[in-house]
Amino acid sequence: MDLIELRGLTFYGYHGALPEEQRLGQRFVIDLSLGLDLGPAGRTDDLAQTVNYAEVAETVRLLVEGLPCRLIEALAERIATVLLDTHPLIQRLTVRVGKPSAPISAVPTAEVAVQVSRTRSRAAHGPEVERGGALSAGAIRALLDADPPLVSPLTDPDHQIQPNGVDLTLESVWRIESGGALGPTNADRHVPERLPVEPDADGWYQLQPGAYIIRLGETVALPLDLMAFGRPRSSLLRCGAALHTAVWDAGYQGRSESLMMVYNRSGIRLARGARVLQLVFVRLESQTHAYAGVYQGENIPT
Repeated sequence: MDLIELRGLTFYGYHGALPEEQRLGQRFVIDLSLGLDLGPAGRTDDLAQTVNYAEVAETVRLLVEGLPCRLIEALAERIATVLLDTHPLIQRLTVRVGKPSAPISAVPTAEVAVQVSRTRSRAAHGPEVERGGALSAGAIRALLDADPPLVSPLTDPDHQIQPNGVDLTLESVWRIESGGALGPTNADRHVPERLPVEPDADGWYQLQPGAYIIRLGETVALPLDLMAFGRPRSSLLRCGAALHTAVWDAGYQGRSESLMMVYNRSGIRLARGARVLQLVFVRLESQTHAYAGVYQGENIPT
């Protein structure tokens, strides 16, 4: 099998088991060996017939500079999985993650490294789901074991996992207190100020008619071939309140927020931890690049 090799990709990340490592960060050096058939590209001189190594390097950069892992073993596995998911021409690969400044008191100048080799047959695609189809409960449960898990934490999986989605819970509430603005570019964007709404001693929110921002309690981590839509639970609608949501793009990771409108003239009571929104996951026709907007990584607990 032919090879494409990328050596010495160096990025700054915050991976490590020690609190100082995740606070201060350090350099990580990535070496890649990608196994694929280069014959079609060699015969046609066509970039579409091979793997664009600039795109590979950018994917690795996003992963190294993204959410921290405690172990470089987990970082190497994440890189291997994402590259196999996003580049279908790659049949096998080897990923080496070097840590030049590993905290070893006996040998402070030593480099520690791990190396993993994976083939396409071992890629973490999850259960087979027709492209364009919604995930069922069984497929969702399988992806909860991924690294990172599709949704976490699920405090009550038996009730939160639905036949066609996952119920997400209410974590906190804010009242919108000023005007907002959207212009032709993000530079013209102004998100309104907001004030927290405090629950009572028993953890219940008493919400009068109006517009609120709510934060959901679970972190969502979408692979690059999966997107999601959020819909309010029917019980919430029957109580006279609705949620308005955007699209959860492939590659998004974070603890999302949503607009809640309370229409009931008598208001509504919601308990912290109440299930308010069902997230439905849709398999894409093919892998895509990861969401890279301002809300990537939002509200993830450290």
